[in-house]
Amino acid sequence: MRDLPEKYYSIKQASEIIGVKPHVLRFWESEFAEIKPKKNKAGRRLYQKKDIALILQIKQLLYNEGFTIQGAKQKLKSVNKPALESLPDKIELNPGLSEFLTKLRSSISNLNAQIADEVKNMDC
Repeated sequence: MRDLPEKYYSIKQASEIIGVKPHVLRFWESEFAEIKPKKNKAGRRLYQKKDIALILQIKQLLYNEGFTIQGAKQKLKSVNKPALESLPDKIELNPGLSEFLTKLRSSISNLNAQIADEVKNMDC
């Protein structure tokens, strides 16, 4: 996947890279909510590198690991879910960083007030 340039691929190009027919990509798009290619004004699908990576992962699950579509859906959810669950509800900042951010916000507020005063006093 690293050798793919960052650009958009038509469904034909994407299907050739992935190794399945275009109708398979359209079917998988209807089955897996995670597959969301962009569409141009004409409604044609435009796949990005991230879309192709996800579809290759789905293909691996279905073709090589023997998952059913339902099983592949659950596997994808379980792979992505632990990372989200491990995030704390509230992140506590280092006290020094918290103080720095407070001073930074105050400085930005003061600068905004000074700029507003200068703009108000300008002769236009």
